[in-house]
Amino acid sequence: MFRFIYRQRRRILFSTFFIMRAVGMALAENFSLFYPEQSVLWIVIAATIAAVAITSILVAAALALVIAFAPFLRTVAEFIALFAFLFQTRVLLLPNPPFPEVWAVAEFLVLLVVLHQTLYGPWLNSRRSWVNATSTRRFRSKSTPEDLWAKMVPGLNPSEAHWDKRLHRADPDPEDPLSFNVQYNHGRSVYEHQTMSYTDVEKPHRAKYFHMGEMDKSTGALTTCTYEVTHEHTQNGTDVIVTSSREQMLFSEGLLSWFDDLTGDRLDHIRAKERGAWDWSLTGRWMKDATRYA
Repeated sequence: MFRFIYRQRRRILFSTFFIMRAVGMALAENFSLFYPEQSVLWIVIAATIAAVAITSILVAAALALVIAFAPFLRTVAEFIALFAFLFQTRVLLLPNPPFPEVWAVAEFLVLLVVLHQTLYGPWLNSRRSWVNATSTRRFRSKSTPEDLWAKMVPGLNPSEAHWDKRLHRADPDPEDPLSFNVQYNHGRSVYEHQTMSYTDVEKPHRAKYFHMGEMDKSTGALTTCTYEVTHEHTQNGTDVIVTSSREQMLFSEGLLSWFDDLTGDRLDHIRAKERGAWDWSLTGRWMKDATRYA
């Protein structure tokens, strides 16, 4: 569980920061209620720092527990944090709005809709706001590089040996033995088609391949990524290093991937399966649902 919470650290820190900013702005309006004018300055400063530190820890802990036990609600964290910050900013800058109070509910709803459509809705996606991201993650395995080669390198090994059980088949290109037409089974006769080409192969220690998925008809987005898998043999096992370089992601997809630390989450899933441990990763939960119908 703690490893999963660590993967969610960006979301927890981001949300905690903006929630505390919103709380701070709300309290600033009534500062005199908490600290009378005759208060000693250093006491005011010390009390404020202590209160902010304790509250931040409590907010972060609450977010971590909610995300760990209800991961389907995880995107609500950054959504509520930004909403509270933006709403409080409006109150601070415009305490007496020029419209009637009865419109306050409408203002509240409009801000909710705009924020949702901007973060994970179609507004920025439809404008083709591309995002590029590169991440490198690693873990230590007790398996040999030869055993890991079958699990980590698709196409060049039998599909059933691959860690991703959604991999249905990988057919080699007749004109290029290092290129494959790949199908992933998403269940209910739904398949994702990809093309995969290896640019560097050093069995069983290193493989680098580029894959491209199908184009999204509504946005024109392509699922493209370059993966580099390295196995470094050590006295205590094998260090598995994975570098993922994704290009032309949609804004919402890139934001979600960054908050979820997707590359690290996938390696956590592989690590948990190998050790027979409880799998808290998002990838493991997705796999359980997908393979149920595949």
